[in-house]
Amino acid sequence: MLKLLLFAISQFIYLRTVIRKLIIWDLTLGNKILDLSYSLLYVQYKLYVASQKYSFKDKKHITEFNIKCKLYCIYFHTSYQLFIFMWAHIIKNVTKGHGNTDSLFEV
Repeated sequence: MLKLLLFAISQFIYLRTVIRKLIIWDLTLGNKILDLSYSLLYVQYKLYVASQKYSFKDKKHITEFNIKCKLYCIYFHTSYQLFIFMWAHIIKNVTKGHGNTDSLFEV
């Protein structure tokens, strides 16, 4: 368990470093290329918007959300499982526990 926790922490630190250096193609803003020098704040904002947009009750929304997560994973060079875990964790933090992220793990 400790090894898994240390691995998750190291991956998160690596992910944060990679995000800061990336220019990400964001599909939600008309395929514009965004310079994400403050990318962590931007990603948190996007997660908040996503948590408001998707009810996670509709199968189509869950699938669309997961596809977007996988696209972000390609850019972040991390595993989908670890990324979806961190994404769900950030949504819960940003929405102060009101975001329903349980269904994210069903697809």
